[in-house]
Amino acid sequence: MSVRKERQKQWLFLSVLAIVLALLACVAWFFAIENMADEFQDRSSKSEWVYQDISTGDVVPVKYLTQDTLYLFSTNDAIRKSYNFEKCQLGSIMLNQVDTRFNLPSKDGRAVFLVGKFEGLLSGEKNKELSVNCEDLPDKSQLALGYKEFPSHGRADSRLSRSLYTPGWNSKANPSVKV
Repeated sequence: MSVRKERQKQWLFLSVLAIVLALLACVAWFFAIENMADEFQDRSSKSEWVYQDISTGDVVPVKYLTQDTLYLFSTNDAIRKSYNFEKCQLGSIMLNQVDTRFNLPSKDGRAVFLVGKFEGLLSGEKNKELSVNCEDLPDKSQLALGYKEFPSHGRADSRLSRSLYTPGWNSKANPSVKV
């Protein structure tokens, strides 16, 4: 009888231990998933915007002119005064207004809101010195010009993009592909 009670105690102890270990594994798994989600959110929420404060008439830096699309941001005072941002130009390119509440912080801490984008910079214009001109902009209004930067997300993504865009990159895997 005592051997049987001893085995029952061992069985109960091992069962409880197995349940505790399973719960600890579940908790560790949830923490791992949470960390992965936080890591993904951190990577995706990092500022992918490159922008700088400008004034009307300022010459746009050369690194901005290499982009196909540039975005114009403005402080809220010009938006509240119903300023017509269609008057803004980048060289000869007119601004396409967008209706959004997206904003970024400016150097002085005020928010600058996305108001429009300059699309289709011509290759000839990319080599010129261009300036942003906004006629009759309210005095206290501040502008910012920027572009969206797409960072690479690691080695696996770069291998995938190479395999998609480089013909014959992985020709050994598929012998029908000619290099």
